Amino acid sequence: MEPIRVFLLDTSRDFLVLLREALGREPDLLVEDVSRDGLTAYEKLSAQRPDVLVTELVLPGLDGLGLLRRLKSEDMMPPAIVLSGFYTDRMSQALSRLGVAAFLPKPCSVTELTQRIREAAEGRVRLSGTDLLIRDALLDFGIPAHLSGYRYLHSAVRRTMEDRSVLRGITKILYPDIAREFSTTGHCVERSIRSVVSRGWETGSPERRRNRFGTLFDSLDSAPSNARFIATMAEYLQIGYARTEFRDRSAGF
Repeated sequence: MEPIRVFLLDTSRDFLVLLREALGREPDLLVEDVSRDGLTAYEKLSAQRPDVLVTELVLPGLDGLGLLRRLKSEDMMPPAIVLSGFYTDRMSQALSRLGVAAFLPKPCSVTELTQRIREAAEGRVRLSGTDLLIRDALLDFGIPAHLSGYRYLHSAVRRTMEDRSVLRGITKILYPDIAREFSTTGHCVERSIRSVVSRGWETGSPERRRNRFGTLFDSLDSAPSNARFIATMAEYLQIGYARTEFRDRSAGF
């Protein structure tokens, strides 16, 4: 089996050396090349086409966001992981719309980074219509796709749309099932979902949330519980998906 070819991009020479050594200890990962500025990285990426790009945002010449946009516009963007200490809500939304696989704040554990690299390399499958609806709704709530915990929440909403009975055993059925899907623990799933729901509530735009969801969350003074959020989101999306299907059939699509 061919190893996953990884391209590393960061301004720090020492950081690149340490990260290259750490990833080099993983038998299924191969650091194909490294770079310390965006323009040089663009030239190398155009020729090499690695399986996964791990990049900082703050770069000389061409910053990380500009690099990703250029690669995306030219249909050359590999699955990308942003590893950076620089973060804003606007940046979060921009990264999500570019389809960045994950955002990891510095410092992060090598274990988490290697796991995300493997997931990014396997994540080339096109999202289904339902998955796109979930992604866009979560983004409007303030939960972009690259946040840690997003993948657990996305899976929870999708599973609930398929079978609402899973919420009757959220800690004994839903969390353990998601944990098995992502090779983690039910406690980690529960904690991570709680974190991203709270973050979306606290940092997302209330106006944008209301424009998308109307009065669904107006009665709450604080972030909804995991179960309430998942149930509300699943019900909202099921109604929207049914309307979309009816409209498409009526139009003859």
